[in-house]
Amino acid sequence: MRAGDIVGEHTVLFAGPGEALSMTHRATDRGIFARGALAAALWLQSQPPGRYTMRDLLGQNSNLALFSKETLRSRAAAVRRDFSVDTSPV
Repeated sequence: MRAGDIVGEHTVLFAGPGEALSMTHRATDRGIFARGALAAALWLQSQPPGRYTMRDLLGQNSNLALFSKETLRSRAAAVRRDFSVDTSPV
């Protein structure tokens, strides 16, 4: 659903005979998705070549949750500096 300031809504429904349980997540800031993508990219950068799943990314050995907004900003700035990424609008 997209309405008002809701930029993303996802619902999981568990249903059986005579009952249903639903869980909904609503995001009102696209920055949440951008920070998650950046945190995942920074995590992936420190991994050896291979195939990874969301379980790997979010697993017990992951320090993904330790990335604050400030940490993500500073690490993203370092990546842009190191790789001269052009961030100008297209």
